[in-house]
Amino acid sequence: MNEITQETRNKIYEKLERARIYLREKLPWFTPVAIRARIIITDALPIPTMGVTEDWVLAIHPHMADEPDELFRAVFAHEIVHLALNHCERSKQYPPAVAQMATDLATNSILAHSLLREFLDIARKYGMLLPERFGFPELLSVEEYAELLIQNMQDTQNANGGGQDESPRQHRKASLPQNANEGSGATGHKADWEKNIPSDMKLTEAEKRQARREMAERAVKHWGGAPDYIKLEIREILSEGRVNWRELLQHYTASRLAISDWNRNYHRFRRPFENWGIFLPTQRPVIGTFITVVVDTSGSMVNELQKVATEVKNLLKIFGEIDFVCADTELKSEPRRVKSLDEIDWAGGGGTDMVGALKQVIEYYKSQLQKPDVYILVTDGYCDWNGIEEILEPVIIVCVTDAFIPQTPNITVVRAKEED
Repeated sequence: MNEITQETRNKIYEKLERARIYLREKLPWFTPVAIRARIIITDALPIPTMGVTEDWVLAIHPHMADEPDELFRAVFAHEIVHLALNHCERSKQYPPAVAQMATDLATNSILAHSLLREFLDIARKYGMLLPERFGFPELLSVEEYAELLIQNMQDTQNANGGGQDESPRQHRKASLPQNANEGSGATGHKADWEKNIPSDMKLTEAEKRQARREMAERAVKHWGGAPDYIKLEIREILSEGRVNWRELLQHYTASRLAISDWNRNYHRFRRPFENWGIFLPTQRPVIGTFITVVVDTSGSMVNELQKVATEVKNLLKIFGEIDFVCADTELKSEPRRVKSLDEIDWAGGGGTDMVGALKQVIEYYKSQLQKPDVYILVTDGYCDWNGIEEILEPVIIVCVTDAFIPQTPNITVVRAKEED
């Protein structure tokens, strides 16, 4: 890497300060994220642009010092939106190039509607990716744009009978180097340039959650002026759970959890997109993980059920449906398949015997055609855990307090409580 002069650094920091002021005036709810992002100036980026890591490091290429302020602040706002709306976690389930385009479409659509003609003119002038290029609707989520891109590519291949398609190459990223990834903070996939980021720059998960929560609270304060699509994202943040279910469950069902394991479904390349660096599976990934959730509804859990409901809601978002059952000293019913919180009857209110409840639910599935890949027990942990070592099936115990729960080779304990 080349040495970066102090003059270049000063120019970038001056532009950065103006970009932050601009963002604070135009989109005030994003300010808590903008001021927390760690800044590094590096020519490790393959082109003159910016990028973000999953640890909230915002990398700026030194050549950005010579770019017009209008472009600098637009790219800065673009990267901050990636961090603010958690694009890292939401896009890692897709192939890198699809994740790159889906997050760009979602981000630029938001900025175009927030800053109107001002951003649209800049985006068109500098070739930023907009939904109009594909004829897609505006203001969709990352997930919706990813699905549309995948379907668009599959339809194009079918229409061409397997021949080459010219239209995707109109996108400016088609000719960029293979490592021209915006970074794991945008796509969920690490880029080559991230190898040079010092490890001591990263933010902790607690710091990131706090910044997003402050952003959400600020948006609520400006609720009248906040666009509807921001309100939807903010409601999601305010109802976020404490457990990263995607990451946690990968350890138990990595071979079947298709949301993060596309490679297992790659049967052949889709040739029309080789020039794009995109290879899609011929079969769409299907989530095949079967989980059963047991919720402690004993008397001591009354004040914790809202927290429990949030975690169950997040599981339903990922899997679509789960087997669910309540328990206190025993199972309150047989486990049944549910697709929403509205289908759940929170029965209970008695004493607590979670070891007995786990043994009971495991015994139930012995007579069924299929047993769960993993059992999830949500509890406050205030019970006798004698006999837990006898449980041989994989169980994740999510504890909403600091109560002691013994771990065994088959039992994993995680906490879903507020940080101090």
